[in-house]
Amino acid sequence: MSLPEKQRSSGHHDLWRVSEAAGHLAGQACTVSARHIRDGTLRLQFNRDVAYYAQGIVRDVKAGRKSVDEGLEAIETEQDRLLRQSTEIAQKSVGAIAGALQLVGGAGICYASRGPFCVVFGAPMMLHGGNNLYENGRGLLEGRSDVEGPVRKAYQEIAKASGLNSCAGNIAYGTVDLGMSFYGAIRLVVKPDSTT
Repeated sequence: MSLPEKQRSSGHHDLWRVSEAAGHLAGQACTVSARHIRDGTLRLQFNRDVAYYAQGIVRDVKAGRKSVDEGLEAIETEQDRLLRQSTEIAQKSVGAIAGALQLVGGAGICYASRGPFCVVFGAPMMLHGGNNLYENGRGLLEGRSDVEGPVRKAYQEIAKASGLNSCAGNIAYGTVDLGMSFYGAIRLVVKPDSTT
């Protein structure tokens, strides 16, 4: 095989690699949109836009405006961005659901104990649950990761007043939040029809 034939053969193989990566990107976009975009029209538009973007990279490589490595890197960067966004949405969704469960769990403790455990466990659990619901829900709606609710801010202010920084307040908030979630998960619940 002569040198020009080898280069042509290599060029077709490299273009195929870029084209295959573009196909994987379009497939990943379909998966992400199926998970997170409920509106069918928006989902189709998102998938189409990502597919057009990927095919644009293939065209740029084919025309010599981008090297194969630049094309593959651009596609990989977009795949990483989609994965990060999907993971962030999933985490915030779980956080919002956990917050709602804390809110309901705290209300259940208050209802069942009719007072004593409500002050110690129920009300703080409801506050933390409402705060988690607020932070994660607002983060999802606005596409932000820096949302801080009033309960977290209160922990930060208490930490600052104690001579610490806001990071210590975040650590305290997280520790109390996990502790209450753990308590809510393992506590014994008396069923209404039980005879204790």
